[in-house]
Amino acid sequence: MAGLSDAFGESAKKILFQTGLSKGDIFLNKFDVIDHEKFFIVAGVSDDKIFTCSIYINSEIHPSLRNKPDLIKMQSEKLYKWKEQGSCKVISKLIAEDLKFITAAIINSGLLAQEEIELYFK
Repeated sequence: MAGLSDAFGESAKKILFQTGLSKGDIFLNKFDVIDHEKFFIVAGVSDDKIFTCSIYINSEIHPSLRNKPDLIKMQSEKLYKWKEQGSCKVISKLIAEDLKFITAAIINSGLLAQEEIELYFK
């Protein structure tokens, strides 16, 4: 029965994490493919809180990221996994004015399809 209890507990923790996830959350994560920690912001969240649109905080975005959709689009499942592994932590939350600015920049960037804009920012 311990296995069932552990599985239910893990599922409940994931649900709580996803429910608490919101636009403007700022995370710090150590990625395997990058030699240093990176800050990223949850800029958009789907209604079911499973899919997120996240952006990295950089002084300059490397052009190669446009060819790596897995680094541009992240799912709450990945965020939860990173948090549980200890490589990722919530640092803070953006103020509403800054989040509006970032959201407008993403929507007007031309990088997202209309369906993605509706999924993350409606």
